Amino acid sequence: MFKRLSIILVTVLAIVSFTAPSFASEQKTWTIEQVDSFEEWTNQLQRWLSEQNFEFSKERFEQNFKILFNPEQIPMNQQPQQTGKEQPAEQPASEPSQVPAEVIEQATSSYEEKVVQLVNEERAKEGLSPLKMHDRLSDLARMKSQDMADKGYFSHTSPTYGSPFDMMQQYNFSYSAAGENIAAGQRTPQEVVEGWMNSPGHRANIMNEHFTHIGVGYVEGGSYGTYWTQLFMNPR
Repeated sequence: MFKRLSIILVTVLAIVSFTAPSFASEQKTWTIEQVDSFEEWTNQLQRWLSEQNFEFSKERFEQNFKILFNPEQIPMNQQPQQTGKEQPAEQPASEPSQVPAEVIEQATSSYEEKVVQLVNEERAKEGLSPLKMHDRLSDLARMKSQDMADKGYFSHTSPTYGSPFDMMQQYNFSYSAAGENIAAGQRTPQEVVEGWMNSPGHRANIMNEHFTHIGVGYVEGGSYGTYWTQLFMNPR
């Protein structure tokens, strides 16, 4: 117990009000002796601090000491709050904003087409049917990638569109099954598909036998440099 008391000496000195002597070289070292009670320990501390010309309030020390070892005595509004480990990149979810229900149409890029080719090669290895590229779904995936680049977030939940399912509903997609994969920072279709295939959750979407169509959206820009979105569905 008293060894523990000596360990918190630095904390105690931070609590006690003191005035330093004129010359540090005149200070003496203090050797902690074996003591049998808290009262004796505080008396010994008081004597040593007096020798060092420190001002010492025994009552204040005892009050603060009790708080140190009995945190429940601290008023609730002064007790530290526990916080979880900070997570990077994720932005807080918010309600989807009102956006026009018109998909921004753009030509499919060679990178997007290559992603579909690589996905179907992986599905073929497992005897699964190839996914058909859906142009309008690719436009939607590209809008999601652009939103991540413009708004500086990396998440399935968009501050603009909400969840992938919210977004698909806003733009009048009807489906019996749907899913989304996202990635950022990969420079080539091969690199991004390899990363997805090495992740169980992303691989499950790629290999889902209930999906029949795919849309891929690739954009450059933002803090990661590149953003990729895959949208899967089985249209009704």
